[in-house]
Amino acid sequence: MDVLKPFARAFVQIVETGSITAAADSLGMAKSTISQALRDMEEGLGIRLMTRTTRRQSLTPIGHKIYLRCAEIVRMSQAVEADVYEFLSEPCGEFTVTAPQAAITAKIAPAITSLCRSYPGLRPNLIFEDTRLDLLEHRIDVAIRVGELSDSDFKTTRIGEMVEVLCLAPSLLERHGLSTGDLSSMEAIASLPFISNVWQGKTISLAAGLEAEPTVRCNSSVAILKCVMLGLGVARLPVAMVSDALDDGRILRALTDQYEIRSPIQALHPYGNLPPLTVREFLSSLRAVL
Repeated sequence: MDVLKPFARAFVQIVETGSITAAADSLGMAKSTISQALRDMEEGLGIRLMTRTTRRQSLTPIGHKIYLRCAEIVRMSQAVEADVYEFLSEPCGEFTVTAPQAAITAKIAPAITSLCRSYPGLRPNLIFEDTRLDLLEHRIDVAIRVGELSDSDFKTTRIGEMVEVLCLAPSLLERHGLSTGDLSSMEAIASLPFISNVWQGKTISLAAGLEAEPTVRCNSSVAILKCVMLGLGVARLPVAMVSDALDDGRILRALTDQYEIRSPIQALHPYGNLPPLTVREFLSSLRAVL
């Protein structure tokens, strides 16, 4: 019954401490408040719970049964409060993060490592997937998205920026009779075959009025990078993902002074304005490494 909920704790304290005065002291409340709570509970239920004199109190038979039920309610309430406190103060158990491979795959690891060192009981589940997964269906705590979001039912926080550049292998230039001097030529680059991620659309804009239509489309940035290294085509890839390959010459950057795409990196979570400590700490760690 709803009438039990606001008065159960007071009633249990009265019984277990032996008096209204002791219950008031235990709960840090006024004696009159506890006394009124008992009266309201009895009136709401329409029964007498206790017989009281100036010297003693005792439970009626139905009062004893109600006391046992109320004590169970109080124990369950305390267990819920303990679970919530543990959840907010010491994260543990599964924590699921999804992020596109092209975005910040290398940045997730340091953030998760920092989180696990702070909270050893945490069990991260990392899903690196270019396809945008449904947060509720897959029970995802944090999803990383790249680009502007037209609308979202979830709390969204901008945590950084992704920079993409055009990349290709030296062998692709050679096969098409081009040299490194042609890397800055918009027309020369546009004449080459292109590879795109499915989320990049059906065409890749190189400049106003100049677009390239990909000959290969793929849903994995890792696979696209491998294909670029093998000389299959030109692709738009994140600097964070290709920096090592650019540094050692395995791939080359095209249109250095003309082409650079900057997109926001955003984090979504389904907790509204009350994210758990795990989510807050993870986003803080991720901002630091970004």
